[in-house]
Amino acid sequence: GQLCREDAHAIDVLRTHANPRVDPRGSRVLVEVEGGDLWMQDVARATFTRLTSNADVLVRFPIWTPDGRQVLYRTTNGLRVRDADGTTEAPVVPNTSEFDYPASMAPDGDTLVFMRSSVDTSFDIYTTSLRAAGKIKPVVNTPAYEGGARLSPDGRWLAYVSNDSGRNEIYLRPFPGP
Repeated sequence: GQLCREDAHAIDVLRTHANPRVDPRGSRVLVEVEGGDLWMQDVARATFTRLTSNADVLVRFPIWTPDGRQVLYRTTNGLRVRDADGTTEAPVVPNTSEFDYPASMAPDGDTLVFMRSSVDTSFDIYTTSLRAAGKIKPVVNTPAYEGGARLSPDGRWLAYVSNDSGRNEIYLRPFPGP
């Protein structure tokens, strides 16, 4: 799982990419690459380096922490956190599963907003603390679909999509809110 020289490639190699995410400084881009790994492009150095290892299964939907030091992503075992330099193992965030999708990190670098899929309610929005992980709190949990959750840069507002009215509409609410 560490970044190593043999995993670095020039960025002009053709690959299928999905879900690009630019780091907070704008110097690196995370992408999903066909085959299920996360790769990071260093824009200045023009390198493309694998961040996740083959041990992570079906890696998807990466997001950055506000300081750009870590990334979170979905696997079949739950949400994982990894140092952006690739030096740490990727522990599973407690009480998460393959039905969870990371959405946004609060500016405090601790509060993770994520979406959870279920048969009963489609998608709902939850939070958990990365420092005191394990306690999952519902934010928007209704029979309707709620997804696409994003926090404002100051962390005071949550925007999301819901079909509660019968069609997809954008909602904005205070965060963490009442």
